[in-house]
Amino acid sequence: MSDKRFNGSGLVDEGTTRFESFESTRDRANDDARDDARQTAAGARAMDARDGRWTCGRACAIGVGGGRCGCGRGPVSSTTQTLDECTFDRSAHRRAACGDVEGMRRALERSKVGAMTAVRESDAHGYRVMHHAARSGSVECVESCLALGAEVDARTRAGDATALHKACAGGHAGVVRVLLDAGASAGAVDADGETPLHKACASGDAACVRAVGAADATAANARDRRGKTPMQVATTEKTRAIAAALVIPEAGVGEDERLGEN
Repeated sequence: MSDKRFNGSGLVDEGTTRFESFESTRDRANDDARDDARQTAAGARAMDARDGRWTCGRACAIGVGGGRCGCGRGPVSSTTQTLDECTFDRSAHRRAACGDVEGMRRALERSKVGAMTAVRESDAHGYRVMHHAARSGSVECVESCLALGAEVDARTRAGDATALHKACAGGHAGVVRVLLDAGASAGAVDADGETPLHKACASGDAACVRAVGAADATAANARDRRGKTPMQVATTEKTRAIAAALVIPEAGVGEDERLGEN
């Protein structure tokens, strides 16, 4: 038998009340789960209500808008993160890595040092916001960084790479053109002795190879620390052919050696 109590408006069946409360809670939980599923499927970014931490959720793992996110992180938990990871997740660097131009702008604007200084700061891994933006392939993020005064040829700490290296490695021709128009050096050499053209040829993106090759007539002859030219590290026949057409014949270098067949 259900217990009855008087609440001032009449008798209430407590068993029925508890059951209805349970059903209401369950329905809300199901609704929340469906909402989360919709957001994940759409690649939506959501604000974590517990600590205000922006995350990409599964968007980082499955890609946003059909493309893979560049931040390299999947769903995160504040209970398992290091301090550096927590800092990165709240930063403009993370937003740029995800190609989230609005989030990047907001993060830069709320920086204590100001947006124009923050855009030049490196994260714990030695990457500036521009490096992450170029790596993500977001033209909008790169243009915003440049508008705030980001150094177009700034280097990463460990790999000594520029934003142009990162854009070429990812095969992001649109970003490559923006960076070159902003004065990026097509002849910059990273810690492995590679130029942006090496990266472009290795990416297999023909548009990147053409853009970088047109910006530096000598880039096709450059050799990395292994002695390889861009043509020799090309991963597709098309990029190999484009790079080969850019090569300036060198005295004393035979055809087989130039093609890397010896």
